[in-house]
Amino acid sequence: SATDSATGSATGSAMQTNADSDARASDDVHMLRTLWRRIWLSPLRLDAKQTNLFMSAAIRCRVPSLAVSMFEQACAADVTANAQLYTTLVKAHHACGRSLEAYAVLTRMAAEGVAPERRTLNTLMSVAAKQGDRPRMLHFFKMVEETSEGPDVVSWNVLLDYCAQQKELHKATDVLRRMRARGTQPNAVSYASLVRAYVGADELDEARGLVDAAMADGAKLDAVVLNTLLGGYAKRLRHHEAFSALQAFENAGVRPDALSYSLLLSACMRARAPGPAKAAFRKMREAGVRPTVRTYSMLLSALAAAGDLDECERVLRQMQSDGVEPNKYVYASLMKSSLIAAQPETALAIFEQMEEQLIAADTVTYTLLVRALCAQPHLDMHLRRAWNVLDRMADDADCAPNVVTFNALLDGCLGVDAHDDAVALLRRMLNAGVSPNSATFALIAAEAMSLIPSRTAGGKPLTTREAPR
Repeated sequence: SATDSATGSATGSAMQTNADSDARASDDVHMLRTLWRRIWLSPLRLDAKQTNLFMSAAIRCRVPSLAVSMFEQACAADVTANAQLYTTLVKAHHACGRSLEAYAVLTRMAAEGVAPERRTLNTLMSVAAKQGDRPRMLHFFKMVEETSEGPDVVSWNVLLDYCAQQKELHKATDVLRRMRARGTQPNAVSYASLVRAYVGADELDEARGLVDAAMADGAKLDAVVLNTLLGGYAKRLRHHEAFSALQAFENAGVRPDALSYSLLLSACMRARAPGPAKAAFRKMREAGVRPTVRTYSMLLSALAAAGDLDECERVLRQMQSDGVEPNKYVYASLMKSSLIAAQPETALAIFEQMEEQLIAADTVTYTLLVRALCAQPHLDMHLRRAWNVLDRMADDADCAPNVVTFNALLDGCLGVDAHDDAVALLRRMLNAGVSPNSATFALIAAEAMSLIPSRTAGGKPLTTREAPR
């Protein structure tokens, strides 16, 4: 639960950032529209280059429809569109989700007598690749080959990225072979796509071998390549290899970024390795990367898996001294650490502290609360409160109980031999559409076996018919 909550903390911590970004983007769009309108009302007249700058700005401001209207207005005012302007139009149509209109730009260029440049065809290749349209992508690539310039590294990178997207490792390596045979050397973008293809095929050792060979050849790699490799290691819980990769990139002069350290922490967290997680966090701070609530959550999750409550409390104090406000994911990690350390009272106190901070509970924290209540010494006194928590969760669609919640309460019911309550809970679980898992059946089986004596008073084994119902 704590692992899931730490992973999900990105959403909560990013909400305010996204809101601020949207506000700034809205201001930028208003300013762009105003500037465009004022220029058209002035004696000045835009040319193709200036129009292209405005269109590109509109795309960056996430209003590609404005870029399309700018193009049409400029053409209506006798601005002569060149290949660069048409290329930006292709990007605008694609950003609007209109791939067919993007492809139709090529026909319009032919009608206007404007020959497409390589970058125009590369852009069309990219549109087709992102749509998963292999035949059209290869058609545009053939057109690039027929130009006097021939394919460049961008052309080949579109093919590599498509292969990675489709998880076609063998085709990606074949593209690399053809690319080199044609005299084009791969760049950092090429290697990022290749590593992604290897990671997608779960060939992490081969991906590392590719990176090592590229470094030996003097290739200029970047943090994107590193992060792609680290993401694969994090997914497979291979934190030792993640540390090794990060060190190799540092030795090659590549500076890891904030995402690099986040992925390194993620690998440690998923592997439930508290020592390496602390080392990763320390390395991040030494690099001058400021910890966020997400990175703190991952560190606490790794520590919680070991039940190191004292260290969790120390990290919490450090977090507060850094001015980072704890969220529900942090409290979930603290609660889990308390439970693993066999201190359910501490877990209850942490939940109460979270509520005092007006932080809304979710399924994870409510489930940890149920576990804490069902782990109390005088269980019968706390079981009713655990049922009340379940009722509260059932009334809130955003905090619906899951199989872990039901299993925690089932364990509590069986702990005080409340078999009728256990059966009622199982019925409620099924009625809620929650399927039992192996842990559910293990609890039932263990309780059933404890009720069946191995032999009768006469020493003979009980038959199935004689066993207690």
